[in-house]
Amino acid sequence: MSIGKLAFYNETDFERSVLDFVNKYSTLGLINDLPLNKYFFLDDKIVLKDYNYIGNSDLTTTVDSKKYFKLFFPTCYDNQIKELINEVTKLTETPAMEKHILSDVNKLLAGSNLYCEPLDMFIQYAKYLYSLLNNISNEDNYNIDELLKQFEINNIKMSLSRKDTLTVEFQITCLKQYIDYYFAKTVAKDINLLKICKFCNKAFLAVNPKAEYHTPQCKNKANVYKNRAKNK
Repeated sequence: MSIGKLAFYNETDFERSVLDFVNKYSTLGLINDLPLNKYFFLDDKIVLKDYNYIGNSDLTTTVDSKKYFKLFFPTCYDNQIKELINEVTKLTETPAMEKHILSDVNKLLAGSNLYCEPLDMFIQYAKYLYSLLNNISNEDNYNIDELLKQFEINNIKMSLSRKDTLTVEFQITCLKQYIDYYFAKTVAKDINLLKICKFCNKAFLAVNPKAEYHTPQCKNKANVYKNRAKNK
């Protein structure tokens, strides 16, 4: 969210902040999250879901497989990309381990030393989440249901137990899917504890539902500014 704040307010130092994030956590795994094709690496054409952060478009896009891989492996030659796709394809030859395939694909692709996530896509995603939270924080009647429709987390599975209870589960295969899930789960609660500080504009997880500031220092500084404004 701190990266999203920088982008939202057109501040600088994006590259350093993104690098710090990746070094601390990992890349988002966008290459695995954006395709609607479950096994996208088997297809010549890849269909990308809405809000794909490619070309500033919110429309579903169809892209050539090699071009898509080239986006995330810009230093690789065509023969290297072909070999990479062949390596990933081999993972599908073990159907008994099907539930692990997508996670293994993420490790092989996003975990590669040659993998590069375009900075502008990373920034767009972070800005998008921050802008959503900003809207929620500033609008009393914000439509959470409409917001949650925008989170298209792939690989949803359904199963019926012996008691005929419907169980819905999904397999998280990359960091972005976890962030999406946690964000949606948090803001969908009756009492949303994910807030934006009214002084420093930093996103924070509140302990008290009535909290408006990230830290006591922010609250004190906000009060100082209010008092100065009154005494003018």
